[in-house]
Amino acid sequence: MRIDYEERTNKFVITCGYGESAIVTGMPDRSYRKATRTWGAPCLSRNLQYMKQHMNNPSMFTDKALEAYNNGLKALNQKNVIDTQFPIDTHPFKMPPMQHQIEAFNKFHNQDEIALLFEQGMGKTYTSINLAYHWYLTGKIDAVLVICPSAIKLVWNLELDKHLPCKPNKHVLTAGKYKAAEQFIDDPTDDLKWMIMGVEGLSQGNGFDYAKWFMLHRKVLIIVDESSRIKTPSKNRTDRTITLGKNAKKRIILSGTSITNGIEDWYTQFKFLNPNILGFNSFYTFRDYFCITQSIEVSEGRFVSKIVGYQHEDELVKAVAPHTLRVEKKDAMDLPDKIFLNRYITMNPAQKKMYKTMDEALMIEYSGGEYSTDTSLERLLRLQQITGGFHPHDDGVRIQVKPIAGKNPKVEETMALLDEIAGKVVIWCQFRAEIDAIAEQLADSGINFVQFHGGCGDTQKAFAVKAFQDDPTVKVFLATRAGAYGLTLTSASYAIYYSQGYSLEEYSQSQDRIHRIGQHDKCTYIHLLCEDTVDVDVMKALQEKQDVATYVYDTVKTST
Repeated sequence: MRIDYEERTNKFVITCGYGESAIVTGMPDRSYRKATRTWGAPCLSRNLQYMKQHMNNPSMFTDKALEAYNNGLKALNQKNVIDTQFPIDTHPFKMPPMQHQIEAFNKFHNQDEIALLFEQGMGKTYTSINLAYHWYLTGKIDAVLVICPSAIKLVWNLELDKHLPCKPNKHVLTAGKYKAAEQFIDDPTDDLKWMIMGVEGLSQGNGFDYAKWFMLHRKVLIIVDESSRIKTPSKNRTDRTITLGKNAKKRIILSGTSITNGIEDWYTQFKFLNPNILGFNSFYTFRDYFCITQSIEVSEGRFVSKIVGYQHEDELVKAVAPHTLRVEKKDAMDLPDKIFLNRYITMNPAQKKMYKTMDEALMIEYSGGEYSTDTSLERLLRLQQITGGFHPHDDGVRIQVKPIAGKNPKVEETMALLDEIAGKVVIWCQFRAEIDAIAEQLADSGINFVQFHGGCGDTQKAFAVKAFQDDPTVKVFLATRAGAYGLTLTSASYAIYYSQGYSLEEYSQSQDRIHRIGQHDKCTYIHLLCEDTVDVDVMKALQEKQDVATYVYDTVKTST
């Protein structure tokens, strides 16, 4: 066996005989290079540990490979001499930290890769801002790049004003307004600079180029807020975030919902922090090790791999625990309980007929061997539109969403609930047509309300939140769940889900708009579900996703 080292790819290149191949194939992360009949193995922690156990013979290594091998082992075993405590008494906090935040400061102030998996409303933004300022004061960083959903860029802008101990030197990167960005990036002043950008800008426009420019010649901390937005390995934004992370001095991910499908969601989030944390260079080798998959035939001769279970969870938790702190509301503060209620609704005759037709078309497509994922997802959305009281109508020019004939049972139930509830209410919808229909009924009934959705400008959105929180005459906050990030809506203790999507992240985020610091009443969540329809299936799917997430989070908590 001969082991060389390829500096360009940071991989060991292994040449072996037939009788030795079993040793190489036992490595956690390796790939066969057919053209050269060699194996490539990334210089990652799991591979180094395996090599130490099974391939620890210096005569196998070239000089270059032996140097890389020894340096890798040294890095794994190295224990930094660090202070054990964050300077709580001397740090210039604007607001005193809570106990779980002090725990985070003490655990992470000397680390470079951090996952703050706090439930919404537990102050992960506050914690990351003060960690950043401490690192600035100690000379470890001089700039911060915040990557977050575009919907919460303004939230970050306000949080910096609220929590940063000094006046923030900040810039919010906005598409098409690059002159101001260029001036900010080139500004030679040596104070702590903050650039805030939407994660969407990494895959469109010039966002990625400006992020790289900002990082040139600076010691940068990258904070990825709502890090589940980079959970998909195939997305361009994920790849570019990881690329930026390689050139950062420190990296933080923030999320209350880092797992929305299963533990496979963690791969790219922790790869951004440091590939050595998990020790896998490929998503597929990670998935094959931790996930139980099953090949399912979706059409004749066409199979897809589906995750049906998990394994080795204890190893995953052990790997991430040193870098992770999970905090839930029930552990850190005395918040009121959550109550979940389902209201089952019978569709009107026209809805039933239309739903049956669409549902049968989907079944025929599946059984007929013409199954298409894109088409099927579209049909599922159509089914959801129908339960909400709407259907697509092609007038020959364009497809429009129109109300289904007859009374809308969900709208009627929504108005009945508003009569029952004395206080303020948040109503979450999936589709704009639903918002418009409810808004019309609210206006006709003389109920004061505000709207928050993609059709509203930033000024209108800010006004809506403030009016709902401060104006006692505003009873209803009518919104799409896609905009549920970073909002505080604690003047309400009731939320009605007129319709529901499959995203556990959006569902969890929307719940926590009312269940957070400042809430004193029990929070009641009411789901409007049409009987024997996709509405019920969606709620079941969300519960299954939550079960996986809860198990992993609970295990992480007991390990940290």
